[in-house]
Amino acid sequence: MGYLLADLFVEDVEKSIAYYVDVLGFELKGKESAEGVGVFWGWVALGDGQIMFGSRESAYKGTYAKPVEFRQGLENNQWGIGVSLHFRDATPDLDAYYEQVKGRGARIVDELRTTPYGWRLFTVQDLDGYRLGFSVDAPQ
Repeated sequence: MGYLLADLFVEDVEKSIAYYVDVLGFELKGKESAEGVGVFWGWVALGDGQIMFGSRESAYKGTYAKPVEFRQGLENNQWGIGVSLHFRDATPDLDAYYEQVKGRGARIVDELRTTPYGWRLFTVQDLDGYRLGFSVDAPQ
């Protein structure tokens, strides 16, 4: 079985990479830049969860320009109501990870808690409004 690799369009790839690496503790897997546009693509990972970022600008010009139908979908937000990514068992100690990212200034939108269905979880919001949940099974 493979893994999920989310592909998110963001306003500023370099700022997104910095937030995910410096605040959320993701590992930088790669990035690309071009003269005149700076960093337009990036790739980060936490555990088996991976995210690629593409700049909104890169959809319109350069090597990674997308077809007009793709750009229209991006402009009109035709790809669903919204998105939330969830990282399950991505870190061995969720409580310590929560304290770490909170101390680094993560935008916490759902505080660390135990759910009625037996998960320990919390949710953050990134610079572009994407929500990321982190969870593990609650101790018995």
